Amino acid sequence: MASYFASSKFVNRAREVLGASVEPLSARSPFEGGKYEKLHDLGARKMRVLLRGSSGRVSTLSDSAVDDMLLEVCFILNTRPTLYYSFDAESGKRCITPDLLCFGYTRVCGGQFGFISSEKPIRPARDVAKIRREFIDYHWRALKERSLGAVKSKCPASQLAKNLSIGATVLVYAPNRKLGYPWKIGHVLAFRGDHTVDVIYPGKAQRVVTENIFNLVAVEHEKSCDAVDDPDDPMFDCERESLDRPSLIESLRAATLKSTGMTAFRLERGFGSTAKSGSSENFPMRTD
Repeated sequence: MASYFASSKFVNRAREVLGASVEPLSARSPFEGGKYEKLHDLGARKMRVLLRGSSGRVSTLSDSAVDDMLLEVCFILNTRPTLYYSFDAESGKRCITPDLLCFGYTRVCGGQFGFISSEKPIRPARDVAKIRREFIDYHWRALKERSLGAVKSKCPASQLAKNLSIGATVLVYAPNRKLGYPWKIGHVLAFRGDHTVDVIYPGKAQRVVTENIFNLVAVEHEKSCDAVDDPDDPMFDCERESLDRPSLIESLRAATLKSTGMTAFRLERGFGSTAKSGSSENFPMRTD
């Protein structure tokens, strides 16, 4: 509940303008109802239906007509079925309404008066106590467990999220651009609390940020997948390879490449010797 609803100014204005009293609902009595936004939206929708005859305007109605409309809306909300409940194995299912949780019976309107005639005679004190007890013990507990299960399924597992150590590599959820990756790679630098961690990003800036632990995902490192050569493998011994294999330049020292003409060029070591075409000093002529 917002703080201004609990202020003395709001209570006084509600008494002066509306003639109403403000009474906070007990957290242990959910059947007292009426404080949920979903219920308010349901009442507004029912009121729109009732206002169709006056083009949706309340100002055209008289005071007594407005009172009757509000009473009808309250009656619809308090007699709506919320769940079905079986009192024992032999009895059939009984519709549970807010009226039944509050008074022990459900009101009716129309030609009948009082409680529904097809039901058993009511015993308000005993029925109210029994229905409220069963509602709290079973239905309300099942509803809370279902809500907590839905919320828990959307959160990361705590045992995985907290399994971090200083220096561990993590993925940090940080949505930036529309087409960019929504995560960054960092390392755990320190732990500030139960849910706050200092993360350092690699790079020249060495930027340190404080992140929530549930925004981090530990990166499992498998050394066998590293793209690093095994130093014990002779296949990757560079020194052995340079000693055993002859140099390509040495092998080309006495190679002779024939051209389409009558002149042959002999490649000297180091490819440093050059001569003009037709000179016999470094490139002797030969005929086939």
